[in-house]
Amino acid sequence: YFGDAHDCKAFFICSWGVPYRFHCPPGTIWSTAESVCNWSRDVTCQESS
Repeated sequence: YFGDAHDCKAFFICSWGVPYRFHCPPGTIWSTAESVCNWSRDVTCQESS
């Protein structure tokens, strides 16, 4: 699992070398530290441009 550098609400799961993009449920964003979607108030996210 790894987060999308351009979208804090998205993450990728790789299977056989192919990345699949998923979105976190409403109100949550990807936590790189925990490798799960967590409440946005509990996660600091910096999107790159």
